[in-house]
Amino acid sequence: MKKILTILTLFLLANSAFSQTGNYELVIEKIKTEKRGKPVIWVMAKLTNHSKETLRYFSTSCSWQEFYTTDNKKLQLQIFDCNKNIPLILTLAPGKSTTVNIRFFVNPAIKTSERKFKIGFKLMKATYTQKASDFDFKEAGKKKNLIWSNRISM
Repeated sequence: MKKILTILTLFLLANSAFSQTGNYELVIEKIKTEKRGKPVIWVMAKLTNHSKETLRYFSTSCSWQEFYTTDNKKLQLQIFDCNKNIPLILTLAPGKSTTVNIRFFVNPAIKTSERKFKIGFKLMKATYTQKASDFDFKEAGKKKNLIWSNRISM
């Protein structure tokens, strides 16, 4: 019994170390603001892999924006309709970064005190044995394994 507990403890420690997001960093930067109709803010999000291993993670071909969230309820992520949304596995080599531009609609009644925000990225790691077809759309909707960005101002 003691041997089983030791093995289980080692497994849990190894697994939790693998699932930590400390090896990955999300940095955001405001690109521009538009004021045609509903106010819009464009943000550049840069995901960097600081680990020594290649990061393999799930995404989708056209609803990839849904992997992002914000801590400010006055911002609404722009989601695009798609006819064919295909699961993908993306890779990010050690020491490398990838960048995406994200568009948010801004509530026009936003107060000055509410103009700061962070973006979270839902990192869904893929093992080397998984294929894109193993993607779980239900799991993607959950807000676990979030990597939070720096805080910026609108």
